[in-house]
Amino acid sequence: MKLLTKFSLIFIVVFGLGLALAGLLAYSLLQKNARQQVEDRAKIMMETALAMRKYTTEQVKPAIKSASETATEKTFHRETVPAFAATEMFNYLREKYPDYYYKEAAPNPTNPRDCAADWEEDIIKDFRSHPQKEIFAGERMTPNGNSLYLARPMSKWRVWKKISRTSSARWRGI
Repeated sequence: MKLLTKFSLIFIVVFGLGLALAGLLAYSLLQKNARQQVEDRAKIMMETALAMRKYTTEQVKPAIKSASETATEKTFHRETVPAFAATEMFNYLREKYPDYYYKEAAPNPTNPRDCAADWEEDIIKDFRSHPQKEIFAGERMTPNGNSLYLARPMSKWRVWKKISRTSSARWRGI
């Protein structure tokens, strides 16, 4: 083989390895950034739900209670329950962000829609055994692919969005 052919062959191998390494690094960086963006948006949404709960507790519940005291018939108003108000508010928010979900999962809830799935019960047990944890982020496999979830203790917050492993730039919902 000629020297020029050897040099060209070595150059092609080195260039190919460099290109593969750069591609792997770029994919990893894009995946990390995309996950961070989803987590940040989910945290904002959880804070919005927390604010709705606080508003319901401090504003709505007392107003309905005082109005009910003047009424002759005492009735239960589900809007006074902070968890109900936060879930309903989040359902409105899902009209714009359909890939995100909110759930106040509990092992034995008063509302059946808040009944914890098996994987959520595992997270609740983990929070019980580690009370210092403030937030937990993780991924789980679903029939539609990986799902990213964020969880908080006590209030049993759940917000998640599916992660497509085929491309770091493509994020879809469940």
